[in-house]
Amino acid sequence: MSRSVGSGSYGQVYKARCRVSKQEVAIKFIAKVCESEYDLVKVVREIKLMRWLTEIPGNDHTSGLIDLLVAPRDKNHGHLGLFIVMEFM
Repeated sequence: MSRSVGSGSYGQVYKARCRVSKQEVAIKFIAKVCESEYDLVKVVREIKLMRWLTEIPGNDHTSGLIDLLVAPRDKNHGHLGLFIVMEFM
């Protein structure tokens, strides 16, 4: 079960609970991630920055990156979506 907690850059953010670990997570869904090369570069930059910040020992000031999941192509338009799973803060 998830619920929307707002919107972030490029997409909606949802609060959810991992079925395995029971950890609360935030999931950002970015629809049409490959629609524009400019937007894709910005999304990749955000992911790289999150990954880098997650690796800093003792960093309690940013959400840690947990996982990335690619959504299937939209049948009507052929666009890929992306789920960014991060720590819920």
